[in-house]
Amino acid sequence: MNHPHPLASLGLVLASAIPAQQEFVVDGFQRPGSTHTTIQAAVDAASPGDRIVVRKTGNVRYPGFTLTKGLDIRGNYQEFPEVTFADIRSIPAGESVHLERLFLWNPIQPAVELRSCDGAVVLRQLFVLSNALISGALPALTMFDCEQVLFETGGVYAHQIAACGVSGSSAVFRGVQIRGSLSLSFGDAFSEPGMVISSSDVVLHDCEVTGGEGAAGSASPFGDCLRDGTDGSAALISIDSDVLVTGSSHLAGGRGGVAFGSCRPGEMGPALVGSVFRIDPSVVLEGDVDAEVRRISTQPSLSGMPVVLDAGSSTTFSLTADADAAWTLFVDLAPGRVEVPGIEAPFLLTPTHLPILLGAVPTSGDLVIPIATGRDPALIERVLWFQAGAVSPSGEVRLSNAGSMRLR
Repeated sequence: MNHPHPLASLGLVLASAIPAQQEFVVDGFQRPGSTHTTIQAAVDAASPGDRIVVRKTGNVRYPGFTLTKGLDIRGNYQEFPEVTFADIRSIPAGESVHLERLFLWNPIQPAVELRSCDGAVVLRQLFVLSNALISGALPALTMFDCEQVLFETGGVYAHQIAACGVSGSSAVFRGVQIRGSLSLSFGDAFSEPGMVISSSDVVLHDCEVTGGEGAAGSASPFGDCLRDGTDGSAALISIDSDVLVTGSSHLAGGRGGVAFGSCRPGEMGPALVGSVFRIDPSVVLEGDVDAEVRRISTQPSLSGMPVVLDAGSSTTFSLTADADAAWTLFVDLAPGRVEVPGIEAPFLLTPTHLPILLGAVPTSGDLVIPIATGRDPALIERVLWFQAGAVSPSGEVRLSNAGSMRLR
């Protein structure tokens, strides 16, 4: 699969650290300060890098929108305006899409669909729900052929369909709840999985993934069984994919349908179905595992990081790991998160272009990381967040403890 390693998606959000070029305000009630009444109208008027703020309009749902350029679309403050769907496709490389604080619900098609995106797509605090009228429809959150997707905090829920489908893509899910559902079709009852992953690289970190529950058994007034309880579905099905499960993730097969009369109860669905999964020892699996599971042993560690760093000064901190582990270091200059590859000296921290540059990082073993800051007033009181990812020769991946320092 020709995708960036999914760990890279943890560092996608460079654009969010850069102020929006222009801001549009969508308000279906046309209150003061608004510029458009629909999201699509604002999208059509905006240029790549612009921001669209969407105000909540009571229980009135905004029509859906189609997006083909890098824009930042978010609910107003802590509001979660309701939107019929988001169709994001053909985002060019070098542009990024940000969706934040939206509730997307659709009864007949995916509430969020991503297709053929070379640029990064970042989803934050989204709640996605599809209630398909017929079984076999696309999942509530569907992505095809997307190079870099990060979904951080939120939920994906479905009825009659799988909750989330990932095909030909590289994606990271952090702190997301994903739930499959019961499906009914022409009198037959069966359950749908939480996730189906095909030909993709996927990381699940601190996620809860649950398969759909089975249907209850059905008995006649005389106690005869008309239909046994059906089995629950798998939490996650993987086909020809690289799936890494880390942190406090919890994967559970759907519960079997209960029995009535002489009916047989359904069985709990499997937690994992597929080829090979790599998971942290802390990950909880409920249900059978119809796959090979490789528990991850490589444990990186950050240490010696000062709490405060003066602007214009320099320091070092340590990164410890197995001698044969390759490293990637992630740095966050709030609110954007950026993956920073090793570079050569001199060491410099600057808010222009790449917000953070670090000194040369060896490809393996223990290392001391030098960092220095410029004397830019814009850096004062900013907080830097650091975390490392180690990839062993066998392909196992672990994230280190996180560290931070404040600039003054």
